[in-house]
Amino acid sequence: MASFMKYPRRNRLRTESRTPTMRHMLHVGISGGESRFGGVNGFSLIEISVISRSFLRSQIRHMIRTIVEHAYGRLQWERLIWFLNNPNPENFHNSGMVAAPPQGLFLEDV
Repeated sequence: MASFMKYPRRNRLRTESRTPTMRHMLHVGISGGESRFGGVNGFSLIEISVISRSFLRSQIRHMIRTIVEHAYGRLQWERLIWFLNNPNPENFHNSGMVAAPPQGLFLEDV
């Protein structure tokens, strides 16, 4: 998951101290959904669920941005696979993408 972690500039300057980035996703699912807040119509809702024992800082926001960029055709499938096969914190940032905004993301259970 290193490609999806927050990687501030100050950390880029200190490459000798890398955060362990191995995370085991127990579940990642994408499906059509319904509003959990009742009768809100007029928009499409996509539910993305991620279950893991732990996450990296900003990991989910980066993963969501990557999924959205692919859905809009701005990120090729091969590039997405490359992110997964080449885990490095610089990959996401060097691609020019920014983290997805937090609005619409909900922590459901701890």
